[in-house]
Amino acid sequence: MTNIDNKTTLENAQPTLQDIMNAIKQGQQQHFKGEHITLDGLFAEWIGNKKKLAPNTRHKYEYLYRVHVKPTLGSLMLTEVTTAVISELVDTKQHGDRPLATSVIKEIVSCVLSQALKYAEGLKYIDKNPAQFVELPTVQQDHGRALTDTEIKAMRAEARKDRLYIALEILLLAGLRKGELLGLTW
Repeated sequence: MTNIDNKTTLENAQPTLQDIMNAIKQGQQQHFKGEHITLDGLFAEWIGNKKKLAPNTRHKYEYLYRVHVKPTLGSLMLTEVTTAVISELVDTKQHGDRPLATSVIKEIVSCVLSQALKYAEGLKYIDKNPAQFVELPTVQQDHGRALTDTEIKAMRAEARKDRLYIALEILLLAGLRKGELLGLTW
């Protein structure tokens, strides 16, 4: 049996401990498992472990990731996925050649990226979830306008000529939206 000299072992460990303490004080990044995992790998692991996800929701998340995230960010290591990188993706999706609706951009960041990166944070793959700091665009609400009495009278006069006149009456009297009216059983 080998006799270990505690004093010598402690003396050997102290410089290493001091280096680690200095690195922490200087704010240097600690080593995380995320240095060896791509965003693609994380997404596959996260979505695979989401057991209580409804099939349609799973399909939607996979679609949003595959079409909007994977082409630009999928090959990045998790430690390379920063708030700035995600913000650039948001900007591209909002102002690019084929701009997306604000609600879709929010789903991509909040539902897909943020949840997957939160999972990575919980597993200590990354230190912090960069998606939580991304400034998302605001949804512009279009409230439309109500029809005037003159417009309603004109619509009724024109609709009386059609066999679907009663549908317009129900629409106007009940305050239904077009989709609600079309969903009625006649």
